[in-house]
Amino acid sequence: MVPSAAPEIPSVPGAVPKAGAKRMKVRDVLTLDVEDVVLGGQALARVDGRVVFVDRGLPGDRVTARVAKVNRRSAEARLLAIDSPSETRVAARCVHVGRCGGCGVGVGYEDGEGDHIC
Repeated sequence: MVPSAAPEIPSVPGAVPKAGAKRMKVRDVLTLDVEDVVLGGQALARVDGRVVFVDRGLPGDRVTARVAKVNRRSAEARLLAIDSPSETRVAARCVHVGRCGGCGVGVGYEDGEGDHIC
């Protein structure tokens, strides 16, 4: 008797990856496309249905980040580099940004949307 193959489970956002898929681990380096900014100023991206929160990203950025914490449905990552900046990204106004990393959204938006934060 030939064993039957397991049925294919459709991909659902937030679902645990299928068996055989690479599991996300702390210290993994990811390339992410930032979709949105959430409460607290963290950028939101997704990898295989899992939400990844990244510091200092803006919607439209493509970033490289290192995973710092992994939960069941989400992960947190630290920004390593901005590979492709968003069209709305502008240079930081603070002269200390090179030493401290800047505030979460101190880079602001070209249309001034982020002006009330810094």
